[in-house]
Amino acid sequence: MGCGGAFEAEPPTREAALGAAREALAGGRTEEAVEALRPLASAPEADAQIRLAYGRALIANQQQSLAIWPLERIASAPDAPPEARVLLIQALYAGGGLREAIREATVQLDFDPGDPAVRRLRADAHRANLQMEEALADYDLLIADQPGDPLLLQAKIDLLSEVERFDEARTAIDRQLELTQSGELAPEIAAQFCGAAVRFELEHGDPERARARSEDCLERHPRDPTVILAHVDVLDGLDRESDATEYLVAAGQQTLPRFRVQYALAKRLAERERLAEAEAVLRAAAKNVGGAQPLLALADIRVAHRDLPGAAQAVLEAIRNELGRGPGDADFDWKAIPPEALFAFGDVFLSAEDFDHAREIVAALDEDAYSLLLEARLALATGEPARALELYDRAFRLWPANSGARYLAGVAAMKQGEFDRAMGYYQDALRADPESNDAGIVLARMQMAQGYAGAAFDTLDVYLRKSPDHPQALRDFAAAAMAAGLPAYAESARARMATDVQWAGIALADQARDLARARGADEARKYLESSKGLFAPANYEALWAWAEALRALGRFDDAVARIEALRRAHPEESGPALAWARVLAAREDWDGARTVLEPLADREAGLLAAQVDLGKVLSALGRFDEAVERFDRAGRLDPLSAEAAYLACVALERSGKTKQALERLERLVMRHPWHAAALVEAARLRVAAGEPGGATPVLARQALRFLGSAPPEVIPELASVFTELGDAETAAGLRARVARNPG
Repeated sequence: MGCGGAFEAEPPTREAALGAAREALAGGRTEEAVEALRPLASAPEADAQIRLAYGRALIANQQQSLAIWPLERIASAPDAPPEARVLLIQALYAGGGLREAIREATVQLDFDPGDPAVRRLRADAHRANLQMEEALADYDLLIADQPGDPLLLQAKIDLLSEVERFDEARTAIDRQLELTQSGELAPEIAAQFCGAAVRFELEHGDPERARARSEDCLERHPRDPTVILAHVDVLDGLDRESDATEYLVAAGQQTLPRFRVQYALAKRLAERERLAEAEAVLRAAAKNVGGAQPLLALADIRVAHRDLPGAAQAVLEAIRNELGRGPGDADFDWKAIPPEALFAFGDVFLSAEDFDHAREIVAALDEDAYSLLLEARLALATGEPARALELYDRAFRLWPANSGARYLAGVAAMKQGEFDRAMGYYQDALRADPESNDAGIVLARMQMAQGYAGAAFDTLDVYLRKSPDHPQALRDFAAAAMAAGLPAYAESARARMATDVQWAGIALADQARDLARARGADEARKYLESSKGLFAPANYEALWAWAEALRALGRFDDAVARIEALRRAHPEESGPALAWARVLAAREDWDGARTVLEPLADREAGLLAAQVDLGKVLSALGRFDEAVERFDRAGRLDPLSAEAAYLACVALERSGKTKQALERLERLVMRHPWHAAALVEAARLRVAAGEPGGATPVLARQALRFLGSAPPEVIPELASVFTELGDAETAAGLRARVARNPG
């Protein structure tokens, strides 16, 4: 007998395993329940009770696909317990086997038509499988049996909204609101449905109808956070942004113990650059509400505004506010904090380059995956991308579906110059969870920058299945479709963009510019002039695209006259003022443009174009510090756009602050690895600083890979970089490329 046999663990007894699993599930320790049952459940002779318990544990642990096999074995038996088929249907539905779930549910309903749990599962599976009429029929049967259940009505409302049967949805909403007024529901639940009715009108009706519903809700639930925040959305929808802010300020004073309102107020103030007021709100909430949450929200705001040391300090204050003690105190132990929170805190400390506290957290974490992921981030942040990759790969064996970590592994691979491996990690991040980060958008932009428009189209198609109304993804999808020769898809995506009032003008402008490139400026002009929305004040991007087309046709004065007339007709509107400032900038009247833009950008702090345009004008005037401030504001408003961040780097360099410019460029290309112009500039500045080794060749090779996104003037600059690096062959190839395509 081999020596190892004496040390093999005895399998648990049947009763011990079932008892341990029951106890673990009762305590919410689902993975422990799975592990308790796995040895017995995997045995060929496992009985029905073990397999049923194992399937139940797998479902609780969100491993529905793995639960299908043991549950199918039980459900196929003639004497199967009814719960087995219900759990099987649940596993099939959640695991993506929609048709199989519908089939099994139908078999069960033929046997027991009155089973509401199975009928609800079948209704949801029909809906997920886009069989809307069948889903609606099941919901109606459920509602007929349970007419007082507002959650069933909500499911019907959501389905009717999805198929754009809005009048029928309103009828169901009215019935739902009758139930909320009956007094049978808890006030906070009634308020949630009231707020949902308001938001329905905002999304599918009109703001005035939403206002009427909102005022009715406020009468009944004047201090409920859901109703208050819905009313803020109504005022925003009526273009009463300042009224919305002041209303929220007043509501915040009346609801001091309700952190949700305080958080919304602080976030809104911060978005409008009223940072001191936002901090005051959250510090007051820390006293009134207590706990860590208000100060962690302050940390989030500081991260968004690139105040990373301040964010780390807010985390330390939050810990002390929650526990009454903190790091540095003799009686403090990091292990008093849940692992999930420690992981998040470590992330903030790493972003703030507070590596000492990050290392303390890594040492305190018992959870291997969390510890490895933070250690990998620490290695990446301290300039060890190879070690970071090794640690990420170890962590993925324990936590394979972590989308954010795969995204960061892609960043590490980029820094190593392993570009194909990096793109593979971005693809993994997209597959793991398309909604959790922007991996799909970044990957598609890398594919576009390499000239792979078809691949970018496919990537964004996957992303949009989970986030169908994401405006930036729709915009990139349309661009990829046009580049791939699929104009019908581009038009469809832009039509969806145009349903969002903030993006309608951009959609028109993008379509017009594509037409101008393909068929000339006059076709772009005709297209824009055929749109009813061309001269709408909010559609300033379309208006400016029209001005560009007329300028190309030698008729810029006609466009200028129309823009000036619009500005006079709508003196309070931002759009015509923005377009007029662009006219002045086109004439190089920089002071005139600044005079228009400064009050506009201060008044409309959330308007991206105003901040970017003012930054450009200030740069042209040599007021670089002010320009950088405006570009930074723009970058916070739209982190997915690289334009403002890159322009800030250019402004810093022009002002002589080359070290700051280089630091920012290196951060920018981690976030936007496809941005060839930033990559070239970072490599050029490193060479100029006497650093031709280290990261410089990697940056240059990365720029070479993604040159498709760069303006033509970047290519000779990259050629010069390769010359300085001693790669004469690549430099010569780039110069030949310029000679072949001088434009």
